Amino acid sequence: MKSLQDDDLRSMFQRLRAHESGKAPSFEQMCARPRTRRAPRTFLRVALTTLFIAAVVLVGVWRTGTNQVDATLVSSWRSPTDGLLKAPGSELLTSVPKIEMPKSNSFIY
Repeated sequence: MKSLQDDDLRSMFQRLRAHESGKAPSFEQMCARPRTRRAPRTFLRVALTTLFIAAVVLVGVWRTGTNQVDATLVSSWRSPTDGLLKAPGSELLTSVPKIEMPKSNSFIY
């Protein structure tokens, strides 16, 4: 049993489909359209990207030998808050306790 609402909904969708199909071009029209060429844009993008990467590499190679002093200064840098990482009793966390065996054999079994 179908209700009246289902039939109304079906007819509304059919009207909507008919309205939309009148505006859409046919498949044959879409296939017959000339395709746009985007090769020059793609080539230009690839060329510009390659040029940018080459420039970055050249600047990196050019600057490599000039600032070796800065590399040593960075390697010796200490954080101003480095002392806060040393908590009281932190030596207990860095060492292994030594447990000695008792001198007598007075184990209770």
